[in-house]
Amino acid sequence: MSEKKKITHVTFVLDRSGSMKPIMKQAIAALKDNIRSIKENVKETGQDATITLLIFDDYVDPLFCNRSVSSFEDFDDSDIVPRGMTALFDATGDAIRRMQNAPVGKNDDVSYLLNVITDGEENSSNRFNKTSLNTLMRSVQATDKWTLTFLVPPGYQQKLTTAFAIPEGNVMEWENSSQGVKSYATANNSGIQNYFKSRAVGQTNVTTFYTDLSNVTIKEVKNVLEDVTSNVKVLSVNDDGIKIREFIESQGLTYTPGCAYYQLISGKKSADIVQDYKGVFIMSKSDVTKKVYGGSAARRMLNLPDHETKIRPGDHGNYFIFIQSTSYTRKLKAGTKVIYVQ
Repeated sequence: MSEKKKITHVTFVLDRSGSMKPIMKQAIAALKDNIRSIKENVKETGQDATITLLIFDDYVDPLFCNRSVSSFEDFDDSDIVPRGMTALFDATGDAIRRMQNAPVGKNDDVSYLLNVITDGEENSSNRFNKTSLNTLMRSVQATDKWTLTFLVPPGYQQKLTTAFAIPEGNVMEWENSSQGVKSYATANNSGIQNYFKSRAVGQTNVTTFYTDLSNVTIKEVKNVLEDVTSNVKVLSVNDDGIKIREFIESQGLTYTPGCAYYQLISGKKSADIVQDYKGVFIMSKSDVTKKVYGGSAARRMLNLPDHETKIRPGDHGNYFIFIQSTSYTRKLKAGTKVIYVQ
């Protein structure tokens, strides 16, 4: 019997309420970039996906439904005009119902990925309430084929995860600003990459879509990770573009692949490849002692899967993240730091 084709029905739910007006263009551009990321990742991993887009204010409107991502080019965004209030429950419930009704082939290995983007809390739904939506969301998550992800305003993550049993790793808070859109777009691309890599190795859902340390306290870091400060040197990079081996040797140290960890930075055009064997260090930005933490749990804290993946950094909050380098020629960025294992 031939192997079943892996296909994911992806639905984006985009808030177009009045408060989104200042950032609507950026949000649409971010959405298109996320769709391009899906297209790239299904091609790389030999999968397939369909794309649906719902927009909502007081009402929920389907802009397009179940488009094959392999032939997807663009969409007309002229109808996405900010107005009205936030029927978040109706939009989420409608999206799930539509996904449940999507056609399924007898030889398809099907999963479902929902990404809801809102800058506000529920205030105008009339078809779904908290109870009915809770029942629906819990029922689909119980199948282990559904990944429900949300981008929500500050202070709303805990409410959402508690009320609807959504894994905390699948919810990210963002600020209504151009920088906020940029951050969540990058985090979505990273999540998409991890999701389809996980699907490729047999997983049907994920509970750690976002790599986000913004809500992790330094106390949690200290309790979970190993303090490796005494075993490392923290070095500052002054020359832009210097190769990692050259940099380490300029510090009077011996370079071998794996001895140095480079700082992860946002805003890069390309993602950083992180293999399953690469270590991770974390350092607090505010801790005056500049202690460095690591260990096997560091990857889990960053929601990194146990296979090769790419990171397009999201919001890492109050922390610097360092990834182990096994290259002689990785170029470093001036103003960043490198951690050298003694």
